[in-house]
Amino acid sequence: AAAAKLLKLDVDRSKAALGIAASLTGGLKRNFGTMTKPLHAGNAARNGVVAASLAKQGFTADESIFDGPENYSSVLGGGDESNLYTQDLGQRFNICSGLEIKPYPSCRATHAGIDAALQIRDKYTLSPADIAEIEYHTGSFIPLAAFHHQPQTGLEGKFSLEFCAALSFIKGRATLAQFTDEIVKKPVIQDLISKTRIIVDPEIPKDAFTPVEIRVKLKDGRVLSYKVKAAKGEPGNPLSREELVGKFRDCASVALSPKEVDRVLELASKLESLEDIDPLMKVMTFGTKKV
Repeated sequence: AAAAKLLKLDVDRSKAALGIAASLTGGLKRNFGTMTKPLHAGNAARNGVVAASLAKQGFTADESIFDGPENYSSVLGGGDESNLYTQDLGQRFNICSGLEIKPYPSCRATHAGIDAALQIRDKYTLSPADIAEIEYHTGSFIPLAAFHHQPQTGLEGKFSLEFCAALSFIKGRATLAQFTDEIVKKPVIQDLISKTRIIVDPEIPKDAFTPVEIRVKLKDGRVLSYKVKAAKGEPGNPLSREELVGKFRDCASVALSPKEVDRVLELASKLESLEDIDPLMKVMTFGTKKV
């Protein structure tokens, strides 16, 4: 607040400063659908590097931060001193037991819904005008994570199952270039959003991403349905090599030229045998595009 006043920020920018500062304390779901959401991951990574670098230089800290009174778990875990954060530390590694890769540039809670919509679209010849209503039957976690039910911006669209469904039916895919304010506000998109609703199934575990079932009710009375048991990119439904490379190209093209993307793919594919990673890092950090 003091910095906002010194910088003479107006009311809206001051509110944004407070919102960013709140997430810098550890990340808040309220910021999903804003530029601060990806800052969560970036700031966490930066803090990790800073902490390790300071420790290497002799900077001190409590050496038992996860144990005893006022430890990390008890303060940030609502008084729980059971060390939930460290109970299987060094025993289980998600990257080995099953690596998840997101095929779509949106909240993971929208992915099974996108898969389901694409399956219906690919199987049947539908026009948006044919659709009377779209229902998603999910666990309670989905609408809590993807909570922008009437999005107005591309960032909000990333956390809106309703928008992702409309995008899937109308565009037939979900890529970075499509999560824009302009596309979200298109009348045909907004119309389909208004026809979509999420119904929580109490039989599905509350923290589960799947199963997700879509039911598309058509104006001619037909009901088309499809259930996704494992979203694309999960260990049980992994991306193919072609799909993985396609996702990488879509993301990397924001900052790198096609030639540079090819070079990164070439070097990264043989990362374990590279004697020096300098060539890879130079391409990744000095790309011809500026972002």
